[in-house]
Amino acid sequence: MRFVLFILCFFELLLFTWLRNFAGPYISPVLLLLCSLGVGFCFLKIDASTNYLVPQNANNYFGAKKRRITAGLGIIAFLGMSWVMFDLLRNIWKIAPISMNVIQQSDVIPQIMFLVARYKAGVFPYQVITGWGYDLFPTYLPLQWFPYFFADWLHKDYRWVPAIVLWLACAYFFVKNFSVHATGINLLLKIFLPLMPLLVWYAVVQNDGYTYIFTVEELIAGYYLFAATSISNKNVLALSFGIGLCLLSRYSIVFWVPLCMLGYYWAGKRKEVLTMSVVLAFMFIAFYWFPFLRIDKGVFFKGYEYHRIAAFRDWVRGSYMHNGLGFSAYAYDFVPGNIERKLFVYQFVHLLACVATVIALGAFYRKRMQCYSLSTFLLFAFKVYLTVFYMFIQTQYSYLYITPLIISSALLVGAFRKDRDRSVLSSLGV
Repeated sequence: MRFVLFILCFFELLLFTWLRNFAGPYISPVLLLLCSLGVGFCFLKIDASTNYLVPQNANNYFGAKKRRITAGLGIIAFLGMSWVMFDLLRNIWKIAPISMNVIQQSDVIPQIMFLVARYKAGVFPYQVITGWGYDLFPTYLPLQWFPYFFADWLHKDYRWVPAIVLWLACAYFFVKNFSVHATGINLLLKIFLPLMPLLVWYAVVQNDGYTYIFTVEELIAGYYLFAATSISNKNVLALSFGIGLCLLSRYSIVFWVPLCMLGYYWAGKRKEVLTMSVVLAFMFIAFYWFPFLRIDKGVFFKGYEYHRIAAFRDWVRGSYMHNGLGFSAYAYDFVPGNIERKLFVYQFVHLLACVATVIALGAFYRKRMQCYSLSTFLLFAFKVYLTVFYMFIQTQYSYLYITPLIISSALLVGAFRKDRDRSVLSSLGV
C-alpha cells in the first residue's frame, strides 16, 4: 500500500508539472482530483492497517553507529539539495529584476513593495494603489506581505524572503522526520523521504521557472508545510502558530480550522483547544486587528471585493480556465449566461464544495474516531480539504498549486513513521 501511495504522489507531481493538461481541460482536472484525493485516502488506509516494531538491536553499538552514518548522509543530501535549489532560483531571478513600477507580467511583487514602502513611511498601507493604469485595493493579508519588510531593510531581492521561508519549513520537516522511519526500509529511502518537500519544490520551479520569477507563493507553501509537519508531530503549540500563519496570509483553510478544533474536542483534548484558541486570538489581534482593522474595519471586505473584481476581469479574458489544474473550464464553457453569472455559479460551487467537504470529514471522524489517531485524521483532512479548495478555486493560477502539492510530502513520510498512536509501542505503553 505504501508503494501505491508513492506512485500516487509521483503522478500528482507529474500532473502539476510535466503532464499538466495532457488530457485536455476537462479530463486533466478529474485525473488530478482523483490522484490528490487518492493520496489522502491511501495514507488513511495505511494508518489503519499498519503496526511498526523496533528491532531489538536498535540501541546497541552497531545500531547507534548505523544511525550516525545515516544521519550524516542525510544532512549531506539535504545541504546538497538546498544548494541546487537556491542555485536554480538565483539563475531564474537573473532573467528579470523586480521593480515597484514594472507590472507587465504580474503585479504580485509590486503590490507587496507598495505595502512595505507605505508601512515603512508610516502611511496606512491598506489604501488604493494608483499609477499603474488601473486602481488596485491591496488584497494581501498582513503575513503575506509584512515579512518582506526585512528584505527591504537589508536591501535584498524580495524573492529571497519566500525562498528562505520555504527552505526553513523544509529544514523543519527534515529534522522532525529524519529519525522516525519504520524499520525495514532501505538506507536510500530513509534519506530520500525527508527530502521530499525540497524535491517537489525543485521539480515545480524547474518545470515552471518563469512563473516563479514574478510570484512569491513559496511563502504560503512554507507556512502550510510548517502546519502539516506540526500536525504529524502532535505539537499543538506549533500547530496553532502554523494555523495562524496560514490564516493571516492566505485564508484557504478557514473552513478546516473549526474541524481541527472539533477533532481535538471530540478526542477529549480540551486544553489543546484552549491553547489553539488563545494563540490564534493573540496572532489575530497582534498582526491584523491592532495595526490595521482597528484603523479601518473594512480592510478585509474591501480586499475581498477587489479580489472578486480581479477574478471577473480574468474570466473576461479567459486567462487560465483551460490549464487543466481545476474545474473552471466546466463553468466557463457550459454554464449558460454571461461571464458574471458563470463566475457566480462557480463561486457558489466552490463554497458548497468546501463546506460539504468539511462536514463530511467531521461526520466521518466522529463515526470512526476509534479507528484513527487524531494526528492521522487531521493530516488526511488537511490534504483532502486543500485539494477540494484549490481544485475549485476561482483564480486558477498555476503558481498557487505548489501549496497543496507540497503537503503530500507530509502524508508520504507519515506512511513510514513508526511513532504513531496506533503503533505496537503505544499499545505497550512505551
